[in-house]
Amino acid sequence: NSDAMIIDWLRELHYLIITENIIPLHAEIIHLNISSFEAFVDFRKLIDQDNSNIEIKAITYHQAELYNSNGFLCFDVVCDI
Repeated sequence: NSDAMIIDWLRELHYLIITENIIPLHAEIIHLNISSFEAFVDFRKLIDQDNSNIEIKAITYHQAELYNSNGFLCFDVVCDI
């Protein structure tokens, strides 16, 4: 389903942030339906000024919700920190 595809995508982004030391600047969902998902993400390398005291440990399915709000596709997700 669409929720699972978005969660998997967020988990992949999380993995890239940790392993490649990069940060997403902009993300855009190009196509999403029940069986396929396509998105564009622009990244840059993390720099010292990006240091944060909060580290996301995991992206979870807990309370994940995909909905339309005023013509925009929105997704609520809970992250373990």
